Amino acid sequence: MHLNVYGDAFGRAEINSIYTMPLKHDWNYMLMIHASGLNKKNDHNNDDFIDMPLFRQLNVYNRFHFQYGNKAEGQFGLKALTEERTGGNVNFNENQDKGTTNAYGFRVESKRMEAYSKTGFLFPDNPGTSIGIQLSGTIHDQRAYFGLQTYDGRQTSFYNNNIFVSTLGEGHTFKTGIDFKYDYYEESINHRDFSSRVDSIFTRVEAVPGAYFEYTYGKDCDKFGAILGSRIDYHNLYGWLYTPRAHLKYNFLPELILRLSAGRGYRAANTYADNLGIFVSSKKLEVLETPQIEDAWNGGVNLTSSFRLWQREGSLMVDAYHTYFVNQWISDQYSSSTSVYYYNLRGTSYASSLQGTLTYEPILRLVLKAAWRFNDVKTDYLALPDVSKPLVSKHKALFNAAFSDRDEKWRFDATLQWEGTKPLPQAAGHLHQSPDSEPQISKSPDYFQLMGQITRIFKIWEVYLGGENLLNYTQHHVILGNDNPFGDDFDATQIWGPVMGLRVYAGIRLNINSKNHE
Repeated sequence: MHLNVYGDAFGRAEINSIYTMPLKHDWNYMLMIHASGLNKKNDHNNDDFIDMPLFRQLNVYNRFHFQYGNKAEGQFGLKALTEERTGGNVNFNENQDKGTTNAYGFRVESKRMEAYSKTGFLFPDNPGTSIGIQLSGTIHDQRAYFGLQTYDGRQTSFYNNNIFVSTLGEGHTFKTGIDFKYDYYEESINHRDFSSRVDSIFTRVEAVPGAYFEYTYGKDCDKFGAILGSRIDYHNLYGWLYTPRAHLKYNFLPELILRLSAGRGYRAANTYADNLGIFVSSKKLEVLETPQIEDAWNGGVNLTSSFRLWQREGSLMVDAYHTYFVNQWISDQYSSSTSVYYYNLRGTSYASSLQGTLTYEPILRLVLKAAWRFNDVKTDYLALPDVSKPLVSKHKALFNAAFSDRDEKWRFDATLQWEGTKPLPQAAGHLHQSPDSEPQISKSPDYFQLMGQITRIFKIWEVYLGGENLLNYTQHHVILGNDNPFGDDFDATQIWGPVMGLRVYAGIRLNINSKNHE
């Protein structure tokens, strides 16, 4: 059994538990439970809005696993999640103020149930050959209100995957199969503004049968390895979809490895569920056209090098990835201060990422890590072509130091993060125009955050004490128009940094291992 109990100075409490138990006849059982909550109203900047939503969450996962010799193996499980989040004015009372303008409040309730099974059949006379069957079903229900707006969303999903795996000789394997995906989506919003009522309902069924083939080449002694795959699907709404994918690896030296990847991906967007944060503003949500499937090509390269410097171990890793969108369902927060527009991509959209990570152990049991990341995420919007996505910083960096003593009884960990500037969406009721009438984009300042933790380890349990945002840096003007949350300039989507100050937390971990008794 593993148990972790956590609490912090702001009133958050959390329990995580994992329990495993062997059963009879080659079966075993695992139970995972997560429970957390925050019941204390914090208003760090005295703007009459609580800084973090109050919440309660319970997450339970049951898993059964079985293995019958070398002929069959499988598992099945049940998952359940329930969560409630509330926020708004400090004095908001749901029983009295919901649906009124007495005080502003919001509430999001989420419930999710999932069942799955995975079964594999092996062939002892044909090593490397197997048949797998995967089944899963999910029901996700979400109910919410934000001031005078309500949102309801529901998803019912089913998935079946049938896999055949075999070999084509030493170092050559393949995987092929057919699968089927079914999704039923419902999304509805209701906006009340004293004089009118508007209902907007999005309901659709997605049924997608597909087939795939994947080839893998590689032996332990080879420098080169490859995975090549492709699949074809028929989407009942978008027709035929072809998806190729390739992964390549080459070992120049045992300490120098190059990895390449490229492929295509599709995704059907959920207009409101993907952008729930938009509801905490006075902006109207305007869908300009019927959404088409999102379509993107992506590729990347990873270079990993291990080295020894002054007789100590180290590594350097460089990652570069690029995604080019053929189509994207745009949530446009730049082109208007009164509305958020939704439409299909009308131009170019891409995302590029470059990251470098250096790890080194200058002395025994002291590991230092430094990382830097560059994000270039740009899209053509209606009023502003080729601009960065809002609230995404171009530059990020961190430095981490971790140390443990000789007896592994004490562990120390500290991390310093730097967050670069971020472009901000147009604030509700505050459209900034340049002389040529093109909207101007405001940017957040950059800032540092420091985190640290000390852990004391005993035989079967350990205690830890830590802190987040130790530099006590906060964003002061978090909510625009907070004095009139039902007015035209109310906007809580401009949050770019921490809204709560220094956080101190403590916890206990317990680990109990027992031998298997027949």
